Amino acid sequence: MNPVRQAIRFAMQSVCPRRRLLIRGPRRPQPGLSVEVVSGRSTARPEIALTFDDGPHPEHTPRLLDELARLDMKATFFVIGFDAALYPDVVRRMAREGHAVGNHTWMHTEPTETGTVQFLEEIGRTRSLLEDLTGTECTLVRPPKGKLTPAKLAGLWRQRQTTVLWSVDPKDYQMKSEQEITAWAELLQCRQGDVILMHDSRPWAVSTLARLASTGVRAVTIPEWLNRKPAAQPDGSREPGEAGSEETGMDSGDHGAEPAPATIRLPDRGTGRGLFEELASRCSRTRSGSFPEDGLEELATLPMYRNQQVPQ
Repeated sequence: MNPVRQAIRFAMQSVCPRRRLLIRGPRRPQPGLSVEVVSGRSTARPEIALTFDDGPHPEHTPRLLDELARLDMKATFFVIGFDAALYPDVVRRMAREGHAVGNHTWMHTEPTETGTVQFLEEIGRTRSLLEDLTGTECTLVRPPKGKLTPAKLAGLWRQRQTTVLWSVDPKDYQMKSEQEITAWAELLQCRQGDVILMHDSRPWAVSTLARLASTGVRAVTIPEWLNRKPAAQPDGSREPGEAGSEETGMDSGDHGAEPAPATIRLPDRGTGRGLFEELASRCSRTRSGSFPEDGLEELATLPMYRNQQVPQ
């Protein structure tokens, strides 16, 4: 990968607050809730977020919901607006059973063929529908294929949306049989804060749930992490990444599978390189250490992005 692209990917993961860009969950589980007793001793249960894209599907999604209910697991569904309009009762059931419902655009069009204005219009149309169906505010967005331009990201931030990516991807959309995903689940070692990407538009994801539950993990929704009250630490500091904290969406250190970043089309040379160097310097000087929204808008004015308007 181009070194400039690597640097910018690292910068985005390092400086974006989790409230704006989430790739992994908190480093520590919720005290008191994620504890099991083993041989008379309390041990923390890792928390993971199960996320499902491209639904609702009239057959696969209800089967998945049945199994989640049986295992007492919660999940976050990133639904396509067009399909949500076709199967509204499935979306209502998601919300009624305590799952979170997020926005996966209206048509899931190819990112490179979707301009910023169209992308944000689809986000708005889907958000309006989901809020009508669930009765709750919809602020979670997962862009198709996890791909964003700076202008699209700036538009989402302007609308106070949380972009949710993932840290574990079995690529179940490429699988041809239940045996393939079962083999993957058998080898998976869940880490605290993992965000697992699967698809309820395909029939395979339901086969992994019993295996995941048997490992002792606690499956939570993305909003539970985002809205969690900061835990008190011995030194008085806040739990990184929780509500009220400016901790970024990335943990340091090796956590197994490499997190999937927001794929941003960047200039390899010239003005773009200098601008990103300036933005990296600027965000290191901001009060919160956050990537500056005005910097994204400035980036969107570069010649290669001028046809990707950032709506007001």
